[in-house]
Amino acid sequence: MSYLIDIYDDQYNYIGTEDNKKAHRLGLWHCVFTCQFFNGERNTVFFQKKYPGRYDFERPNYVDITVGGHYKAGENICDGIRELYEETSLTENDVCFSDLIPLGIRQTAATIAPEYIANEFQHLFLYNFRGELKDLVFENEETSGFVEVEVTDVIELLTGKKDEIESKEAFWVDGNVVVTDATMTLKDFIPSYLKIDEFALRMMIAVERAQNGYDKEKLFW
Repeated sequence: MSYLIDIYDDQYNYIGTEDNKKAHRLGLWHCVFTCQFFNGERNTVFFQKKYPGRYDFERPNYVDITVGGHYKAGENICDGIRELYEETSLTENDVCFSDLIPLGIRQTAATIAPEYIANEFQHLFLYNFRGELKDLVFENEETSGFVEVEVTDVIELLTGKKDEIESKEAFWVDGNVVVTDATMTLKDFIPSYLKIDEFALRMMIAVERAQNGYDKEKLFW
């Protein structure tokens, strides 16, 4: 789906607006909302699985940050919570922007496909989701389901201390939520999240610190 997004230069100075698909084709800088869910009581994190065919290019069925997407032209940073309502079963009655823990901005540049260049200012947040894995899943055209796994296991996987970790998966199948046991390896992660700034690992460390009562004012990705 095409829509207008705000465009910036690489110093985060506003330039104007452009169609989102053209922005990716040309590698124009823009903003995205990114929110990592965790459960502080179970010491777990949640990953998203995309709905099949969600992209115009071939993409393996990677696990991804719980919620994420583009800001539309004219939206404020707090408006990004719209993505949370679109990609999970949660509503405005369940969570509001003030419930999120801000982690700052990540400036990232990655060529995902020849026609999809992601030059982005990622506005990063954490959210302590106290519900069950199955409660996130609903029928929609953006996400097929979610994965829950212990954050310490993910960190050990990402640092090479484990080759495989156990997880739970919940998917929408024929009108029902199906929960199954599964495993994860490094091959399940988006490759660019494992390189250069090690984004996946940094986010997991931020989650672990949040779970351990680290001062929220000092949390960064």
